[in-house]
Amino acid sequence: MTAHAGAASHGARVRLDDVRQVFGTGASARPALDLLDVDLAPGELVALVGPSGCGKSTALNLVAGFLSPTAGKVSVDAVPVTSPGVDRGVVFQQPRLFPWLSVRRNVELGPQWAGESKAARREAADEVLALVGLSEVADRAPYELSGGMQQRAAIARALAGRPRVLLMDEPFAALDALTRERLQEELLRVWRATGTTVLFVTHSVDEAAYLGTRALAFSASPGRVVLDLRLRSLEEVAAEELGPDGHVLRARADARSDAHRDSLREAVREAAA
Repeated sequence: MTAHAGAASHGARVRLDDVRQVFGTGASARPALDLLDVDLAPGELVALVGPSGCGKSTALNLVAGFLSPTAGKVSVDAVPVTSPGVDRGVVFQQPRLFPWLSVRRNVELGPQWAGESKAARREAADEVLALVGLSEVADRAPYELSGGMQQRAAIARALAGRPRVLLMDEPFAALDALTRERLQEELLRVWRATGTTVLFVTHSVDEAAYLGTRALAFSASPGRVVLDLRLRSLEEVAAEELGPDGHVLRARADARSDAHRDSLREAVREAAA
């Protein structure tokens, strides 16, 4: 690891304590989250799953600082979240790259907004582009890339600011199945390389079971955690073998992962009923 990647090499603790989120007021008030308690240990990759409209993205937006909780507390390393910050990077379902900027310039935006020098932000961008395998297309426009490559560029942009928390809101949902699997493997490799805490929202039980150290199943709205399933420890993750290309060699189907998927699927099915 180089100095830049090492700077983000251990993630932050993320907590949501008795969080309640209500949209609207009076007769039109709609509760989205109700007394949500979530604790992410540094370096975990935690997947949120549940029925549509259950508050998964709302929880992520609270950690990002895009929303303020109606009640309760959201914190990163015991510091209350009151606004977006460079300690948290966000990847959305759509890449949201600026089409008039090159891939490299898109990735440089985070360090630029943080006040880094031109040389420093160029170095940061080049390093994370290498990390996600996009060095050769750094000078291209986003529209010249495939959908999967654009999403890798969005991940690089989120990492360029050296976040200790990476927030991902269904980042692979719009991709074809083969590209989605490749990017899941890419995410595991990048996560292993950086040690960043990851909060990952998905509708896919299979994706949650494959990627996460934990999976949290949400109830129907107003969302609360109905199942906190530990999938694998950080020690198990550290012991996983790597292929010659640096990707984690993790089985997509075995007795243990099948049991995890069954537990998650049942929890989500009951929550949606």
